[in-house]
Amino acid sequence: EVRADHGFVCIFQEDGTFLPLASYGVKPDEPVRFSRTVIDKMRKEKAGVLVRQTDAEVADIASLKAMNIRSTACVPLWARNRIMGFLSLDIIDSSRSFTRRHLDLLIAISHHAALGLERARLAETAERERKRRDYLAQYLDHKLLQRLTLAADGTDPLAPHEQAVTVL
Repeated sequence: EVRADHGFVCIFQEDGTFLPLASYGVKPDEPVRFSRTVIDKMRKEKAGVLVRQTDAEVADIASLKAMNIRSTACVPLWARNRIMGFLSLDIIDSSRSFTRRHLDLLIAISHHAALGLERARLAETAERERKRRDYLAQYLDHKLLQRLTLAADGTDPLAPHEQAVTVL
């Protein structure tokens, strides 16, 4: 049995930073710390990253050494065709280490977590749109409101646009 000392679920913000959604093994007043190298590698390779104390790579990652992390597993949270965040686990004890089997399990868990996060995002978007329609319905004619809300591609259906015309 291998037990993680720290665990995090984070999503990426628009500016490239990440927001921790959940954590394990971290005190509430303690800052959340990650190895930027591991996260960048996960984003670049678009795959899970496993680093163990036996890897020569761990000696090259100064942030892991500084945090006394002996083994880490970091996997992406996929939504459609983009990485929306990551799930990361760390081990501090030198007698334990993650294996490829642990990474595979973490990847499977990350798929379910990503689905849940995407469903929550879509529900939030739908609720925001419902409130917008309700607000507009107070002031606009029903047919005009339908026309405004039919533009599913995000364009303004009432905005001017060029169009070829024939004059007889």
